Amino acid sequence: MKSLKQLIPLLFIILLVQCKTSRPLSRTDQARASITRQGWINCFEKGLAVNGVPVWCEASAILYDGKNVLLANDKDMPGVQSSVFYWAFRNGFADTASPATYLSNPVLKYAKKFEDFASTPDGKLVFLSTGFDRTKPGTREWDGYNTILYWQPGDENSPTVLTENNTDSSSTFLREKFSRALSSPEFPQGVPYFKIEGLAATNDKLYFGIREEGKKFDDFKYT
Repeated sequence: MKSLKQLIPLLFIILLVQCKTSRPLSRTDQARASITRQGWINCFEKGLAVNGVPVWCEASAILYDGKNVLLANDKDMPGVQSSVFYWAFRNGFADTASPATYLSNPVLKYAKKFEDFASTPDGKLVFLSTGFDRTKPGTREWDGYNTILYWQPGDENSPTVLTENNTDSSSTFLREKFSRALSSPEFPQGVPYFKIEGLAATNDKLYFGIREEGKKFDDFKYT
């Protein structure tokens, strides 16, 4: 798989443990938004189940790429469908009157527990990150939980994995980098457990938002 270096000359991984500004926002600085429409969407067909257990949707990531509204489900999907799907954007809203289009690329299927989308300001690249909150030493069974994907808008069914070399199928090489970046007096060599839930992109950097960090998945602090 191609390295991201072929597409972006400079990429620095920056983790945001806490959001701080040098001054409080004034009223003119604050972005404004309003709810223009509310309702329900059908992520998939009614009654979808696996071994008798209903499948449900927790859309943890959403992005408008200029043409489609993409969503990523926190949960795995059965069959060949991945957890990433989209609707065309028409008349100022996602065309949810039509069924969602689910992507089926095995690369998307291998990745698990998607958490956030991001696109570069110039609109040339889309990124999608998993939570990086699970690993199993001695096996690659949980590597899919540690994945960053990217593609050019319109090419969402042909994503590339952000890898250190062309043989990897996930982004596990970043785990050690994330851990060291989150070092603290309590964890001077790097935090053992963390969870990524936020992602943002500039034209040459990726910013990651960390929601949890600590000793392990059941012994952590919210950040």
